[in-house]
Amino acid sequence: MEAVTLVLIASLVAHLYFWPYQADDWNRAEIGLLIVSLTIAGLTTCLIANDLHWAKSTLTQRVLVFLICSIAGGICIVMLVTFSLAYLAERRQRAEAKKAEEASAARRLLCVSVCVRLILNLEAINPTFEALNPYRESPGIPAQKGPVSGSRGPDFHDEVFVTEKGGRR
Repeated sequence: MEAVTLVLIASLVAHLYFWPYQADDWNRAEIGLLIVSLTIAGLTTCLIANDLHWAKSTLTQRVLVFLICSIAGGICIVMLVTFSLAYLAERRQRAEAKKAEEASAARRLLCVSVCVRLILNLEAINPTFEALNPYRESPGIPAQKGPVSGSRGPDFHDEVFVTEKGGRR
């Protein structure tokens, strides 16, 4: 037990000297756990010494065993609760992020559909809007072949031909 106690004391001193974590809360938690482990090691040493002593009592042994187990069990319960709370908080954050992403995608889709409807309505309402179409055959102006420079037509790699009725082929 002396070797375990020496290792724990050396770890505590090194931890206090180097302060390895950037977050102070983590350093304090680690120091607390090292102090609790030193306490458990000391109580275990007392229990072993009580076993070897001629004036041992069962009451003292039971109290020491109960104290050691309750400290270790208490630490385990606290760590389990802390882990569970962190896990639930992470799940909530993921769910909120997913909802926000879905809402953003829905807004983008709505924006695109509104733009498409606006363009279709402009073509129906405003006949001059069709005049902006570079592939449309206008009276007196021959149809252009291929895309206009700087734009990409419906099939930008193929030539576009206008049929006699004004449709594309």
